[in-house]
Amino acid sequence: MTLYKEKPDIFRLKSILGMNLRSVEVIEISLIFVLLCLPAASAQADWSGIWDTTYGQMELKQSNGAVAGTYEHDGGHIRGQVLGERMIGTWSEDPSHAPPDGAGDVELNISADGKSFSGRWRYGFSEPWRSPWSGTRVSGPTNITKLTTPPRFETGICERDRFLGIVEKGEFRILSPYSSLGPVRLTGIPMQAAMSPEVGELDLAEYEGCAIMVCGHDGGGWIYSTKVIDRAGPILTAMVLEVFGQED
Repeated sequence: MTLYKEKPDIFRLKSILGMNLRSVEVIEISLIFVLLCLPAASAQADWSGIWDTTYGQMELKQSNGAVAGTYEHDGGHIRGQVLGERMIGTWSEDPSHAPPDGAGDVELNISADGKSFSGRWRYGFSEPWRSPWSGTRVSGPTNITKLTTPPRFETGICERDRFLGIVEKGEFRILSPYSSLGPVRLTGIPMQAAMSPEVGELDLAEYEGCAIMVCGHDGGGWIYSTKVIDRAGPILTAMVLEVFGQED
């Protein structure tokens, strides 16, 4: 049996319930934000420990997603941010500890069992990438921790700056709060980091066409230190577009 012969209109609730349009919009917006803001579990690798690596023994310490440490080769220092199973950051070495010859970008990927990693590095922030930079764990945690309460709710950044929008063609179109900037790009790199945001750009392919809520720092064209809070399914995505409008 066909229940609807035309496209359902959620604003028919107005006439059914005897409400005005503004009341219906308030109910819909409240529902959207309640459902999108429910805590969701996330996974984060723990890089803390001692590693045997391509460039000598490396010791890392991790706190709230930030990693810092040292390695033997030329008095090396490394620091970065954890994004899932990746660590994205910078390296520096004697004598200058400065780019282009004594510092640059690094990207490392930890294995599923947490016992090894592989990755790449480069001089400065625009030179060609070099590889490998790999290592095996000598001591420290060997698991990817499942979090029941995401760290996003423990940091001030998510309490201050939250954005609701739609992913279109790999970019994020902000719907709330209103923005006239057009689509923006998302990066896990902090705004103050001495590296290009492209290094830590989030791949939004899995969210294409969906409404998502993120938190981060608005940097004009980029949202820095981005964390995806949640994604909406097809029904909620349609509601978001209906409420906030499909046109800029």
